[in-house]
Amino acid sequence: MRDLGEPEVEADVWSDWLLHGRHGRDLDYEPIMLAAVAKIRDRVLDGAKLISGMTLLDVGAGDGLLSFEALRRVEQPFSVILSDVSAPLLKRAEHLATDLGLRAHCSFIQTPAQTLAAIADESVDVVTSRAMLAYVEDKPSAIRSFLRVLKPGGRLSLGEPIHQDAAVQLTALTRVLRSEPENSKTPYLSLLQRWRGLQMPSTSAEIRSNPLTNFSERDLVQLFRDAGFANVHMELHMDVKSGPAMPWSTFIEIAPQPGVPCLREIFEHHFTAAEVALLESGMRADVESGRLTGQNTNVYLTAEKLC
Repeated sequence: MRDLGEPEVEADVWSDWLLHGRHGRDLDYEPIMLAAVAKIRDRVLDGAKLISGMTLLDVGAGDGLLSFEALRRVEQPFSVILSDVSAPLLKRAEHLATDLGLRAHCSFIQTPAQTLAAIADESVDVVTSRAMLAYVEDKPSAIRSFLRVLKPGGRLSLGEPIHQDAAVQLTALTRVLRSEPENSKTPYLSLLQRWRGLQMPSTSAEIRSNPLTNFSERDLVQLFRDAGFANVHMELHMDVKSGPAMPWSTFIEIAPQPGVPCLREIFEHHFTAAEVALLESGMRADVESGRLTGQNTNVYLTAEKLC
């Protein structure tokens, strides 16, 4: 694992995950992760139908992944507003924009998606977002804000992960294990349930209360219709495949979501040494050989604000 220098920024839960947690702090694995994210970025920007002369609002811009690619794609004049709730990420994005020679075409606004404060009504041509709305508790307010800032005839394009199915499956496993006598439970499955239950909702009540899991792809379509968007188009993409081979030390450092403990932290605080050994013996070979299978579910949604 290499430790390369990077611009110094103060951390919050969002910046710590985006800059470190999602790739397990392994700078050799980071390009592999970023290549997968770039495919999502490109689909979102393809749906935006960007042309010269537009102003793009990138909501939940993070470190500028969508914004900077949009600026590379489109001839000037073209400008981007990067908005995010995280001040550290906006600061990092501004540093990157300067390094890339794009600063003159960018503005940076710290604001929650629910209000998009300081962004004027009917002031942007396109709204984009990637993996942001899933974390917003008040999704209807955020979607109404998207509509408010769009000019008549404006367009929205976003990509969002859908986690409800995975949470429902975990809930089913939780229910089965709780109904079994203690001496009949499969130890390995029990460890899997405990691990995953510390990273995502594992009961029906938790699913309903968690903004990451309390909506489906159909719910998302209805939310945009209810807000007043027209020509709503949604594509659901489900990929079940083996993940890339990686060191076990990297795998246990990866946090699946911001603010969620990685497996190493779960081992340290919630598992005995014997339990750690059992789970590792059942998974490590598959992780390091690239045989560990998982499912990724993403929604790509476009919509328009009528004139």
